[in-house]
Amino acid sequence: VSAESRRTMIDDGVRMMAGIHAIDWRQAGLQWLTEGATPSVARQFELWRTYAERELNGRIHPPLERAWMWLDENRPAEPEPSLCWGDPRPGNIIWHADRAACVTDFEAAAIAPPEIDLVPSRPHCTSSWRTAPSVTLSGTKSSRLPATARLWCG
Repeated sequence: VSAESRRTMIDDGVRMMAGIHAIDWRQAGLQWLTEGATPSVARQFELWRTYAERELNGRIHPPLERAWMWLDENRPAEPEPSLCWGDPRPGNIIWHADRAACVTDFEAAAIAPPEIDLVPSRPHCTSSWRTAPSVTLSGTKSSRLPATARLWCG
């Protein structure tokens, strides 16, 4: 994928994500996505912390504990919540001639601060990708990384 194509795809993917964020979720009848809770940064932290604790099953993960502490001490101001895609990565975009034709995979959609959609794209820069030649990212050897991850992750 050429540098010009990558730029076009990134710009178009971000445009699609911004379009999702601009949907009036209340008018669209999507209040059920809040699960009765107030959509906020604090709620997102609570959801992710609960998930991590369940997955760790009592194990202590010092870097994660430090991250939770830092996040608690540096919590940002509460932005206006929006409809968030939940899984905004290139593999969930149907592409046509380097343009986003449509987006897919809304199982993780939520009413939350729009910045939340910037988080899921970074984990795909890790060894979870298994279809391309080996590369090194952030000092960690990743066994395989496809072109889509290189596109999104830089």
